[in-house]
Amino acid sequence: MSNYRILSKFWLFVILLAPLFLLTYFNHFHKDWPNPNETARLYLALAIAERGEFNIDSEISRYGVIWDRAVYKNKIYSDKAPGISFASVPALFLSKIVHKYLIGKSPNLRTSYILAILSTSVLLTLISLLFLIKLFNIYNLSLNTSLISLLTLVAGTYLNTYSMLFFGHQFSSALLLISFVLIEIYIRENRKPVYIISAAFFASYAFISEYPTILISAIMFLYLLIESKEKKVILYSISAVVPVLLLMHYFNTCFGSPFSTGYQHLDSETFARIHREGLLGFKYPDPKAIVNLLFGSQRGLLFFSPVLIFAFAGLMKSVFRSGLARFILILSVLYILLISSFGYWIGGDAAGARHLMPLNYFLIIPLAFLLEEKQKSPLILSVFFGLLFISVHNITVTNISWPFFPPQFLNPIGDFAYILIKDGYVTNSVANLFDIYGYGSAGIFLLVLFLILITSAIFYLRDYLKGYIIAAEIFIIWVLIIMILFPSKPDEGNYREIKRIENSFDPKPETYLPFEKYPKSDYKICIKRGNVLLKNSNISDALREYRCSR
Repeated sequence: MSNYRILSKFWLFVILLAPLFLLTYFNHFHKDWPNPNETARLYLALAIAERGEFNIDSEISRYGVIWDRAVYKNKIYSDKAPGISFASVPALFLSKIVHKYLIGKSPNLRTSYILAILSTSVLLTLISLLFLIKLFNIYNLSLNTSLISLLTLVAGTYLNTYSMLFFGHQFSSALLLISFVLIEIYIRENRKPVYIISAAFFASYAFISEYPTILISAIMFLYLLIESKEKKVILYSISAVVPVLLLMHYFNTCFGSPFSTGYQHLDSETFARIHREGLLGFKYPDPKAIVNLLFGSQRGLLFFSPVLIFAFAGLMKSVFRSGLARFILILSVLYILLISSFGYWIGGDAAGARHLMPLNYFLIIPLAFLLEEKQKSPLILSVFFGLLFISVHNITVTNISWPFFPPQFLNPIGDFAYILIKDGYVTNSVANLFDIYGYGSAGIFLLVLFLILITSAIFYLRDYLKGYIIAAEIFIIWVLIIMILFPSKPDEGNYREIKRIENSFDPKPETYLPFEKYPKSDYKICIKRGNVLLKNSNISDALREYRCSR
């Protein structure tokens, strides 16, 4: 009997309450510094919902200039893949009607932003988690393994962060996971054509939301052909044409050709040059980029989510005896090679390797298999929880502060996010509705997260006291490494960037008191005094104070 037969709908709802809290508590809308990648997508959605047009000239006039944009025949368009913008239109249109007839005014940009995210990234992520539970059921994994794997994905990877942002990465990743689960249902349980028809549509819609995901869709299709041994699935997959036709209509309307993308009409010469190289910016795999995408402190997948090391360990253990493991390994390797070949693989102001977002879903599968196998190995589980605590720490620090790490920071957790949080800059949250801001807002989130993690650890490690010590030691060592790794020098450019971002927060925290009465002989006081001067935009004197601390 399946482990999930006794799991009632009520308990499924309870289980999903934790992801719902973790994914919706924070939001990152700051009116003084909207992220251009998100804003370009939001402007397109608003243009369609409010005016029935694709150009965003009116939105720029109304809400402000953005530089992530395409220009064609003196009109301005979003340069991004339009899938997530299309998907948010129904919610934004309904909001427009409700505000007009019930409230008497148009929704502001913050309201539209939050509604767009809730109706796309957050909603699709929650649905994808239900599909993931179904997938673990198909693989006959225990309920305990399924739940801890789900927690790892939600709290220990950047799925969490990008679910609360209006990028296309998590939205398309959730669509790919749903598509893959439908393929597995068809292969292993029920050969109804509707599963492949739906899977093909979702995989294609993922492509029009993030173009590089076409590679993952193609690999999944080959997996379907090989595992099902049915050529008729090609016919069932014809539904993939529908989103592509929608995309071609969009291109033709905006840029005069069904094959002309927004990236071919970029307004920024710098980014236009990148996208002119090779095929829309893709050339050949770059070894340096591969290392940084996986291990680098700026963007590394395994640097920010080291718990995924267990996923690769699980893959290596099963690759020679499992077609599923070979599929995930091939998909992961080829996708990493593809992203490393992109001229702007670093992704600008972003948290982690945002272009590798789909891999979080696929890597959680071999991680779950390994955990299932090692359930009775407390030492392995202790190391797992140590790496999970590190991953949750990295993701949480990102979410609490500012999830758009400027690429010039080599150690963005220690040299950027820690500084923002130390200075009291905590992003917006649900707690703001109750007039709770800053550390109070963060404290509520951390308390709930701590209870979830500790409960999970106690449930798995039980009375294995040594396991808690091992996990705690791993975590403490990591925090110490983060605090000394590539420490920021008193570099004017980096501190100007921090100052710019702190100025964009709304509302702003109370300023700290100056430290004039402390002697200069204490280098820590020099740094504190320099921070105060920096807050007052006195860059030159601040640098002088930092130099005295050497």
